Amino acid sequence: MTITIAASVTHDDNIPIRFPDDISIASDGRVYFSDASLVSPELDDKGNFDVMYASKLDIAMGSGSGRLLRYDPITKHTETLISGLLFANGVALSSNQSFVCVVETVGFRVRRYWLTGDKQNSTDMFLSALPGFPDGISLAADGGFWLAIFAPVTPVVSLVLNYRWLGYLLSVMNPHLLPVAKPYGAVYKVDPQGRPIGSLQDPKGLVVDKITSVTENKGKLYIGSTHLPFIGMFDLEQCQLSL
Repeated sequence: MTITIAASVTHDDNIPIRFPDDISIASDGRVYFSDASLVSPELDDKGNFDVMYASKLDIAMGSGSGRLLRYDPITKHTETLISGLLFANGVALSSNQSFVCVVETVGFRVRRYWLTGDKQNSTDMFLSALPGFPDGISLAADGGFWLAIFAPVTPVVSLVLNYRWLGYLLSVMNPHLLPVAKPYGAVYKVDPQGRPIGSLQDPKGLVVDKITSVTENKGKLYIGSTHLPFIGMFDLEQCQLSL
């Protein structure tokens, strides 16, 4: 296996890339990817990078240090397109590659960066006020997008988000004191303009739980989770999206 590292820092601002998360590759070869946070994952007692703790710590602190980055394989240059994101997560290019979406997990929203047209190099809101923590995003066959919802917002989580010092104190005292997401599974479908179409939900997480990725291929919807040892598959012809 060969692993190519685009860069350890972004060349335009010399900020280290500490938490690369998701990726989308354009037809011209340029790579769009998220750097979730400057709170970098550390090795646990088993020698694995503990991304969940780093994620919880960033959410508790509200660091707002996430970024959307672009790597050009020809110039070997990595640049920052959007900074100050509240845990930058999923990344997906539009069907005509006129814009790229990046998920802000702790902002409960999806930002859009325009690559072409009159709005080129500008940013606006694609989705906002989502009902839970959004994670992965992917292009749908019809040009819309699928969005994975990792967990709903509970009263305890809301308390930590409203009082960041409390979350930081808990994380310093004992990481296990941070709120744990309750079992829940949901994916949302939106059209190319970000208008809601419907959703598939498992409110108690009995089949799929804590969904982090969703991908459509040949009429099937494949669902992944960092917490499950399998990939879920739904036949879209036999599924009805709820509004």
